[in-house]
Amino acid sequence: MTRRKPGGSHGGRRRSPEEVLKLREARAARKEDCTLEDVGFGGVLRYEFSDCAVEVSEDWHSEKDGIAALQWAGGVRLARFFDSKRFEPGFWVGKRVLELGAGCGLTSCVLAAKGAKVDCTDAEPSFASATVEGNASTAAVHRYVWSSEPFSLVPYDVVVAGDCLYHETHATDLCFALEANGDDDTDVYVCGAVSPEAHRAFVGLATDRFDVDLLLTGGDWAPGVVDWDERSLLRLRKKKKKASKTS
Repeated sequence: MTRRKPGGSHGGRRRSPEEVLKLREARAARKEDCTLEDVGFGGVLRYEFSDCAVEVSEDWHSEKDGIAALQWAGGVRLARFFDSKRFEPGFWVGKRVLELGAGCGLTSCVLAAKGAKVDCTDAEPSFASATVEGNASTAAVHRYVWSSEPFSLVPYDVVVAGDCLYHETHATDLCFALEANGDDDTDVYVCGAVSPEAHRAFVGLATDRFDVDLLLTGGDWAPGVVDWDERSLLRLRKKKKKASKTS
């Protein structure tokens, strides 16, 4: 099976002016209804959290990866969720966390600021590296292409992925990577698919391997975060293997 790049796998080609314009128009059409919490319009974006402030520099004309260079809503929503009161103070301290398809690395920076030991990964990690270095984060940035081979031989406590699915063919590779990097005790959080087809394909595959809980839908988010495309937040845990009966 050919592996595809996570977090924006256009094969590294530069986005055409037409593609960039389409993205800008789609985001600009919602500018009156949402804040930069949801979408970026280029330049430096600043996000405030309880433990830190993170600045992200978008690059709309990257020659490396036209998707990983942008800050997507799914990553912002994951970061806000992990910064919420759903988690007790100190919950993240010492937790081993893997972010897949990290893009600009916002979520990794937030979790690292909370004391987690974060491996921030993407097939094109240069944008995450810029964010991590620019914000003096302790997250470790690596290149990792989704596969059934784990990034680490030691399972993670938590695996996260935001807005990594923009084509249904990516669902299989993401499921492979989620399975490979966790065990029965690993919590997996996935937020965002750029197309409904990608979301349906992922959920269809994931429910065979994981117990899947819907934690939040678009209507559950705080004011200023508007639902567009498919931005539900899912929590996954590996299905428990049934004990074989002995005669």
